[in-house]
Amino acid sequence: MFGLPSPFYLRVGLWAVLLHGVWEYAQVIPLYRCWERWTRWQRVWVLPAATLGDAVATGILTAAAAGVLGPGHVQPLSVGGATLLLALGLGAGIAFETGARQLDLWRYRDAMPTLRIAGHPVGLAPVLQMTILPVLAVGIAA
Repeated sequence: MFGLPSPFYLRVGLWAVLLHGVWEYAQVIPLYRCWERWTRWQRVWVLPAATLGDAVATGILTAAAAGVLGPGHVQPLSVGGATLLLALGLGAGIAFETGARQLDLWRYRDAMPTLRIAGHPVGLAPVLQMTILPVLAVGIAA
């Protein structure tokens, strides 16, 4: 897809699962108010599902960057490729978090640093997650 080989996407995906998984589990209890209201079953499946969704988003962002700049800017990751991935990840992070908050999928604890976007608080930690981790996954995978 967009000139990048499938094994590269597999490596990006595996690194994305590892990085996003660690981030998801590290932030859920100190920054979100959902753990206490989740059932035992939700505690088992929600974070792995979120991690897989984040990994898929990382793959899509990777393909988008390769489509815009060409595969040579993604594998290996150039400064331009990293900059575009950061920008795409920032936009995706804001969009995902805004949508999730409007659907009331979770609530923040007071410890969550927030940005005000269109008058609504958006968690900084998940936005940074989607901004930074795709670049790390692609950089490590290359």
